[in-house]
Order: sequence, then structure tokens, then C-alpha cells
Amino acid sequence: KVTPDVVFVFGFKTNFGGGKSTGFALIYETLDLAKKFEPKHRLARHGLYLPGRC
Repeated sequence: KVTPDVVFVFGFKTNFGGGKSTGFALIYETLDLAKKFEPKHRLARHGLYLPGRC
């Protein structure tokens, strides 16, 4: 089990008629690894990156 702060979901597409969506999820072992490999725009969605403050 992991905490939600190391799970990054993106690229979801809804199918016509509802009931099913597809997408991607990346799960990291630590928050430091997530900060190292995730793009800045996805980190910003989690509140882990503030432009101009790093």
C-alpha cells in the first residue's frame, strides 16, 4: 500500500456511454523519486512545484 502523494494519474479518456474510462497511473516508492522523475506540470497539480519559487 502507498499514500496518495506518490500516485500520479493522467491521460484519462472517457468512453461514450459512460461507465468506463481509461488512463495512466505512475506509482513511485518515495516522494523524492516522484519529484526527480515527474514533469513539473504534474508536480504542480499535486502542489509540489510552484513556478518561480524553486
